Amino acid sequence: MTAVFRLLGPIAVLEEGRELRIGAPRLRTLLAALLVNANQTVTATELVQWLWGGEPPARPQGALHTTVFRLRALLGPDATLRTVAGGYRLDLPPGALDLDRFRELAAAGTVEDLTEALRLWRGEPLTGALEHPAVLDQRAVLTEEWLRVTEQLVDARLAQGDHNELIAELTALTKQYPLRERFWAQLMLALHRSARQADALAAYLELAKLLREELGIDPGEEIRRLHHVVLAGDGPGDDLDPDTEVRPVQPPPDWQVHRQLPIEIGDFVGRHDEADAIVDRLTSPSGVPVVAISGPPGAGKTALAVRVAHRLRDEYPDGQWYVRLDGARDSERDPSEVLRALLELAGAEVLTGDADTLSARLRSLLVDRRVLILLDDAKDSQQVRPLLPGTRHSAVLVTSRNELTGLSVLDSALCTTVAVLEVDEAVDLLRAVIGSARVDREPEAAAELAKLCGCLPLALRIAASHLAAQAGDSIASYAEELRAGDRLFALSVAGEPDAAVEVAFDRSYEALVPESQQLFALLGIVPGPDVTAPAAAVLLDTTLAVARRLLDTLVTANLLVRQRDRYCMHDLLRLYAARRAAVHPAAEGAWLRLCDWYLRTADAATQFEYMPSVRITPRLSDERMFVLAAEARQWLEDEEAGLVAVIKRASEHGPQETAWRLADVLRQYLTLNHRVDPWRTAVLAGLSAAQTTRDLGGQGAMLHSMGALQFVSGDTAAAIASAEQAAELYQRAGFGLGHAALLCNLGMAHDDQGDSARAAELLERGIAGLREYDSPAAMVNALNSLSNVECNLGNLDAALAAADEAMTTAPDVRSRTVAMFNRGVAYRLLGDLEQAERDLGQAALSDDESLPLQYEAALLYADLGYLEEAESWARRALTRSRGNGQPWHEAAALNALGTIYRRRGRWNDAVRCHQAAGGIARSNGHRATVAESVLGLAEADLGQGQRDRAAELARQALLAARRLGHRILACRALLLLAVLEPAGGHEAEAAALQQATGFVARAS
Repeated sequence: MTAVFRLLGPIAVLEEGRELRIGAPRLRTLLAALLVNANQTVTATELVQWLWGGEPPARPQGALHTTVFRLRALLGPDATLRTVAGGYRLDLPPGALDLDRFRELAAAGTVEDLTEALRLWRGEPLTGALEHPAVLDQRAVLTEEWLRVTEQLVDARLAQGDHNELIAELTALTKQYPLRERFWAQLMLALHRSARQADALAAYLELAKLLREELGIDPGEEIRRLHHVVLAGDGPGDDLDPDTEVRPVQPPPDWQVHRQLPIEIGDFVGRHDEADAIVDRLTSPSGVPVVAISGPPGAGKTALAVRVAHRLRDEYPDGQWYVRLDGARDSERDPSEVLRALLELAGAEVLTGDADTLSARLRSLLVDRRVLILLDDAKDSQQVRPLLPGTRHSAVLVTSRNELTGLSVLDSALCTTVAVLEVDEAVDLLRAVIGSARVDREPEAAAELAKLCGCLPLALRIAASHLAAQAGDSIASYAEELRAGDRLFALSVAGEPDAAVEVAFDRSYEALVPESQQLFALLGIVPGPDVTAPAAAVLLDTTLAVARRLLDTLVTANLLVRQRDRYCMHDLLRLYAARRAAVHPAAEGAWLRLCDWYLRTADAATQFEYMPSVRITPRLSDERMFVLAAEARQWLEDEEAGLVAVIKRASEHGPQETAWRLADVLRQYLTLNHRVDPWRTAVLAGLSAAQTTRDLGGQGAMLHSMGALQFVSGDTAAAIASAEQAAELYQRAGFGLGHAALLCNLGMAHDDQGDSARAAELLERGIAGLREYDSPAAMVNALNSLSNVECNLGNLDAALAAADEAMTTAPDVRSRTVAMFNRGVAYRLLGDLEQAERDLGQAALSDDESLPLQYEAALLYADLGYLEEAESWARRALTRSRGNGQPWHEAAALNALGTIYRRRGRWNDAVRCHQAAGGIARSNGHRATVAESVLGLAEADLGQGQRDRAAELARQALLAARRLGHRILACRALLLLAVLEPAGGHEAEAAALQQATGFVARAS
């Protein structure tokens, strides 16, 4: 039976009449997003907005994938939730979704169908979803649909004479939606037709008072017309159609119609949503027909306005006027001058008088006219306001580089902002100008060119014009020319100052007050993708309040875009700001202040959760910049890209010490969050900086970090080489604690390569050195590593002892969690599954859910027989390891998943997992993981009856385990051989190893 999905009330799924439980709000939200867009692709970006609003996790794609996986598992195999190009898609058959059924019935339009449609609603739509903006917006859309269908049903019932029956229902609706005039009009009509004229008039007066008090406006034309009908005492049987449009009086014969719109651009692309929203507002019978379009210079504001104006020409038969206001130039046009020009267009004598007098005259002349006025390039709301008509019959379109918020607040205008184009739209613009064939021959180069132009329409048109003039040049060669040269200069047309990106930027910059000009220029030295108000305050060496005010002036001028509490600019504006910064006298001092602020703030942020046990950079300040760990963590996540960019710029331009110290400060944050790519960028730049200044300690710190990065990335040989160099540099720099700690790191690396005996020796030397220092964090890390090595060697009692000491030494929850994890692993190998489950279960409660914990938990639950839970843990480990670029952990997770498949008798799946694990481990030099995969393949072959091949593989695993000194692995191989070759003496040898190690084997 097909499942039934409900959105019109609490989100629900019914299978055979029984509701499927969806406990997690995020799963309900994901389901709602897919259902609202059923049978359509929903992009990952849209889903992230639904699920996390403006605060997505650090790795939103991975988190989204996990959530989709959970929903898919919950809906079952029959659900057609598919991963498609660009996002996800939930396919539903007709009638499976209440929203689709609602719309189908509403479209039918009969009283019966409309009544049935509204019965499908069971409360507020999307109940149970997370209250993020995307959800709230969609809920508002659905609620509006309900209101329109309700109005439609009331109209239909009024038409069939249900006047008296509707009065109570409409009275309730006007109380619930007091500002919705349509319900009041319907109530007045029902009262009027029920011979209750006094009540109808009272309803009108109640609405009029409400609108004046709440919004400062009068009732709309439709309800005023109905009010006059009631006042006139027309009989209740009169048929008044509330939807009848009242056309204004036709213009007198001497009215001259002026059609002044500029030519419409034939190759206009994109902006469909913006254009539709503008048309809807200007043609709405109730909305104020004034729209202001703002955006950065070169974004195509005028092109959009002209396109919309041409679409609306037939709506405004009395004329379409076009006026340039020159707001971006040195001297904008005075409103009085513009008003005289408009009055002349209206056929009036040119009058003297102030702006108020001229404005009143214009409003009088336009009172019954339908004229569209396009005011291009306004400076501010004050320049525009005197030019507005006084009735809804005429409409005004305004463009401006500045946000005209005043028009929205005081004049109820719709303000819309146009940004740069999306990359695919930018490529479409290139295609429209230079031809599809040329773009299609070089699609990647076209996309690269679009990005080099910042997807700015003006820049794209200039670039396209150059290409059109050079038909023999390739797009790739022109893109390379732009990349290598002066991009701002290149994006211009000789002899055409209005066709130059830099000139457009100059005009916006020169219109700023000096303080805003200075901030804009200094933003050109910020290397990261965005900036915050505190960083801007540091650049200017001013207060936070002043910085916020000046940032807002740049937002208003559309030179910055605000995203929550962060500010960014598009690529070409960043180039322009950098050019301004290069000649600004305050730039050098601002950069040094910014470097110092980033370093000290990052140091303060890492004190909560990301202070490593060993760090050559001392604590830089006792100032408490953050109150809570979550606040500090959020700052690091938000600033990560900017911090890495500062490291790179400081490495190249100075101060070099800031570069390597900032990389050193961020090491633990990048490590624990598995931020492999930014970590690599930071450490390479930091190492270059330390080498430039020949700083031994700095070079040691960077090679220390590099070795850790190489280790988690699976390049153990390189990790050992880096750690050895770092240990020597630390020793030469007099940093003994770092030298001892790196001996321990080297021990971990040698264990990873399979030399566990050498690893134990290095760890014991390092631990001896650490005992000379008061560094419990470094000591507990070393003890945890020693516990892991002793497990590999089969010294399970020694492993327990090291884990126990680590637990008593641990200075924080995370270190104690790792020690508890190590102890749980030892207990699992000793056969004490109850104690192992207690330790691993307790460790799993930690927020820091490490990858080894996940696949070890999988093996524990497999030993306990909880195979479904075991598979869940293994899959989580596999998903995370693949997303974080850690092949060693990916191989271990695959081996764990293969073990679980063997326990379930899924031999082919087990073979695939072990083969994949072996391939990954071989390419990264992880000999122990290779041996584990070979033993897994042997056990899978036995399960499939391939005894000879299983025996050969088991012997290979045994040989590898002996070379590694891994007695537990050797014991498991011997136990398998004892089954395959009962007369080979393997059972006795395995028993001896079990006796020596205490290992208790579990059935595979």
